[in-house]
Amino acid sequence: MTSLAQELLMVAGGGAVGACMRYLTAIGFANFGRHTLLAGQPSFLIATLCVNLVGCLAIGILGGAGWLTSNQPQRLWLAVGFLGSLTTFSAFGYESWQLIEQNRWVWLLGNILANLLGGLACVGLGIGLARILMAPAG
Repeated sequence: MTSLAQELLMVAGGGAVGACMRYLTAIGFANFGRHTLLAGQPSFLIATLCVNLVGCLAIGILGGAGWLTSNQPQRLWLAVGFLGSLTTFSAFGYESWQLIEQNRWVWLLGNILANLLGGLACVGLGIGLARILMAPAG
């Protein structure tokens, strides 16, 4: 059994790495978008979508593998800390609101549908993959 202080350090460590990965993803998509068909489009939407879908897939795999049922250090670091910082659902809400204020209704609808439906699909895919990979051989 770990102490609360140890658990908080695990969450904080994962959170720091997840937050940095989220920021690097945003920078990467902004730089990538300057040289592609995305030039002039809101690249932040694609970065948020990417981390939300990857985060949903990862948490689906962790849940399907049974890693989300205790306060094990790897659960605290990965699911609570790292994925909690990486997935940035609050950024999704704020960015969606900005699209409302800009009257960019098509982008708003696409952003909402892609994040929500894509996220649900990735969680289901992750659970399915975990079940397949963890199935007894035979």
